[in-house]
Amino acid sequence: MTLTLKSDQWVTWQGREGRVVRSISLHDAQLRDRNGEIFTAPIAELVPLDAGQSTRPVRTVDSQKNQVIFQQAQRRLDAIRPLLELGPLRKRRDVVQRAEELNCSPATLYRWIRNYESGDFDSLVHQRRSDAGKGRLSEEVEQVMQRLIDRRYLTSQRPTMTEVYRTLLLEIQTMNRNRAEGEPEVVAPTYQTFRRRIYQTSERKRVSRRYGEGAAKRADPITAHYPGATYPLAVVQADHTQLDIKLVDSIHRQPMAGRPWITLIMDVFSRVVLGFHISLDPPSAYSVGQALTHAILPKNLWLARHREDVKRVLEELSEDELEIDWPCWGKPVKFMVDNGREFWGEMLHRTCAQYAIDQEFRPVLRPEYGSHIERILGTVAVELHSLPGTTFSNIAERGKYDSEAKAVMTFEGLQVWLTAFLLGAYHNRQHSKIGMTPIEKWEQGLLEGTEERPPTGLPAMFMGDRAERLKMDLLPFFEATVQREGVRNEGMVYQDPVLHAYIKAKDPERINRSRVFTFRYDPTDISQVYFLDPELNRYFPVRCIQPDFPSISIWEMRAAKRFGKAQGLEVKDTRTIMNAYQLMRRVAEREEEQTKHTRREEERRRQRARAPKATDSVAKPKLSTKRPALSVFSDLGDIQPFDDIDT
Repeated sequence: MTLTLKSDQWVTWQGREGRVVRSISLHDAQLRDRNGEIFTAPIAELVPLDAGQSTRPVRTVDSQKNQVIFQQAQRRLDAIRPLLELGPLRKRRDVVQRAEELNCSPATLYRWIRNYESGDFDSLVHQRRSDAGKGRLSEEVEQVMQRLIDRRYLTSQRPTMTEVYRTLLLEIQTMNRNRAEGEPEVVAPTYQTFRRRIYQTSERKRVSRRYGEGAAKRADPITAHYPGATYPLAVVQADHTQLDIKLVDSIHRQPMAGRPWITLIMDVFSRVVLGFHISLDPPSAYSVGQALTHAILPKNLWLARHREDVKRVLEELSEDELEIDWPCWGKPVKFMVDNGREFWGEMLHRTCAQYAIDQEFRPVLRPEYGSHIERILGTVAVELHSLPGTTFSNIAERGKYDSEAKAVMTFEGLQVWLTAFLLGAYHNRQHSKIGMTPIEKWEQGLLEGTEERPPTGLPAMFMGDRAERLKMDLLPFFEATVQREGVRNEGMVYQDPVLHAYIKAKDPERINRSRVFTFRYDPTDISQVYFLDPELNRYFPVRCIQPDFPSISIWEMRAAKRFGKAQGLEVKDTRTIMNAYQLMRRVAEREEEQTKHTRREEERRRQRARAPKATDSVAKPKLSTKRPALSVFSDLGDIQPFDDIDT
């Protein structure tokens, strides 16, 4: 369910029904009950009245046909993107002007905008009409036309539209000559249709591809602000950095090898931090997904787990009594990331599209596009230098300071300290670029506005099933067919009755091919995966066929396979993987003295076990009570866990 906090939404609070009148602060809303009486209620305790109603399912891309449809939806998104970036400043004249450029009606653009901003990406997808096939372009022609535009027209050779259109007609003639007997002829698009397809590509992209990036930069508007970041959540940025501090394990309080990583997400308009994820593993699609989940969802549960510890750290950071509050949540319009490998995964691209989030990559060699997030990460790094165990920024600055000997902070302690610093110091500190504190700027953009920019209102709040679905959709995934023995992935086999209806299923679009299905997995626990049922559009847990298989991470499983092969063992299925893991454990337990690398692996295991798991609203099967507890392994400090995760 989603709490939108719009003025016409009905909600309940402590059993009392009311319609939202307005948001009077970041914490409270004014409601009117069915008798017309006005009352105030805390936003965190409101529940949508229609929470029990099912939401429209999200289209899954599990066939060639749906991938083509997905591309068509992306083209429509490109058409309305300039209007989306205007946000609350969008006027009718802007829509009319864009409609004239695209040679379509303003009503069509308004409909796409309305559907997209409601978070319904599926509504941008072309729905089959009752008169489909009569005078409409085939998907095959659309693909050929888009390929020629991308590979012929948008090139430095700069051919004319007419030249590329003639090439298109020749290719269609070839397709018709080679068609099978009985197949209808392929209908060629008109020149006007071809021209419209070209102009659906943004002007900047056309200039950049045909005349070079330099020409595109010269055409960029000169502005003192980040492009498009004119209201809260219009543009959010994400980045990673390795923190300058040594941590100790939570059991023996001894220093661990390496340093922790942080993935942080911020709102460019207000500079508030929306969420973060700290890990002992290098950046990956998983860490990006966890940070984005933390950014979008409300922080009530997060603060409830850490409130007392955060309060204690706040008392040390400031003599003033500071309120422990993090009223920052919401789905971003644009998600700006750098060109790191972890941001290019299919998981992130697909999920952003499903949730109507425009993922955009920073222009290469344009550092100003990442300066905001890097400035915050730099601020965090400077503050860390005051903590015991800091490694400082370089060897010269560290001097003779023994970081390992001084280290006292645990993984949990670092999370608490960072939360306290962000909420108590950073969010309430005057920011020179915006002329106020980040939290004041956030509140101004949402509730007050300015003469130039009206307020946007509080963002929609994901709750209940909707929040759980978001967590699942931001997990890594693999695609596989369903066989009689179950589903295979990296030597593991998973089975559940929910799969029986799809055993040896054929692709509905190509009956000579097996149908592949989407399975999500939590890298910290591969004892089960989550099957996305394409008919019900719901995730179902599917357990490993080995009943006593332990809850180990994907990196421990891979390490066990390497260990088994090094010992001359045949590691080919679930049972032999478990045997190799148990043997590796017995070897590790015989060691009398733990190394720093082993302590780091043990701490990784503890943090993965403590992390909240992604679940769905469907009932889960009862887990075996005989599964052994997680243990550690040794002499594996050179493992890079995320290097070969497929997303």
